[in-house]
Amino acid sequence: TDAKQVIDVTGAGDTIISFYTMAVVSGSTQKDAILLSNMAAGIAVSKLGSAHITKEEILNKTSSFVKDKRLTVITQQQS
Repeated sequence: TDAKQVIDVTGAGDTIISFYTMAVVSGSTQKDAILLSNMAAGIAVSKLGSAHITKEEILNKTSSFVKDKRLTVITQQQS
């Protein structure tokens, strides 16, 4: 994924675990789950403190992958 300015790493690990788990139980491949959780953590560390990630933020971040249908969990959740 792309480099970004890190503001605060609080909760980054929790974000990775939660997004990875959500992706796997939703039927994504392990590769997609890892990619999604890494993108989600990238959003989380760009915020101050233990921040939540909105649906809009993750869909915006993953939009190019959704168009290619490489992130199966995101495309399933949109419908």
